[in-house]
Amino acid sequence: MKVQINKIIEILKEIYPSLQEPIVTEVAREGNPFFVLISTILSLRTKDKTTKEATQRLLSVAKTPNEMLKLTQEQIAKLIYPVGFYNVKAKNILEVCKIL
Repeated sequence: MKVQINKIIEILKEIYPSLQEPIVTEVAREGNPFFVLISTILSLRTKDKTTKEATQRLLSVAKTPNEMLKLTQEQIAKLIYPVGFYNVKAKNILEVCKIL
């Protein structure tokens, strides 16, 4: 059993550098919990490339919950499109921002 685990660890060490880092991890490095929250909401059932682009578009317009609340649900939906379930996610982002 130990031999198998060691072999698995070696294989993972070899392939790890070639794996793409998730966008949420990339956003987390910036150190802003709100940005992580937004990118996490957008990432559900959406490819990372699309999530990254949508996150950047949205956060270029509104960087805080208060700024986000100045946008309409329709404005947010347009900014995050084509993420999956963009209308629902736009509504949820506004609800989360109200709570924050």
